[in-house]
Amino acid sequence: MLHQAVEQTCTALIRVHLAYRAEMRNLRRLLHLCSCFSNAPIEMFLSGSPDDERLFEVLLKSYSRARYKDTFNISEDDSWFLYNKIIAFVALAKVMCEEKIAQLTQQAMLYNEFANPARAAN
Repeated sequence: MLHQAVEQTCTALIRVHLAYRAEMRNLRRLLHLCSCFSNAPIEMFLSGSPDDERLFEVLLKSYSRARYKDTFNISEDDSWFLYNKIIAFVALAKVMCEEKIAQLTQQAMLYNEFANPARAAN
């Protein structure tokens, strides 16, 4: 479930910021695509520390291994750490999307004023 939460959050970020419908499931690719407009999403998971890289690999592998292998295990500490990181990621994405939507709304209003000066005066 954590993998899917990150996947869907990245998909929403990409849709809002790039107006692109991402059809991929690979978290590394999705986060790199998010880097087109902000480094914040990828830096939440890949800050450069070995522990972040290890946990990101656990997250990447969790989707298929938890689904198709009975032997997949994760420590309670790692699962809580990933859970909290993903909660923070979703919160970051919410702020980023709200800011982008506000920016687009402002741009649309300015465009309408410029394109239709008579309507803007009324």
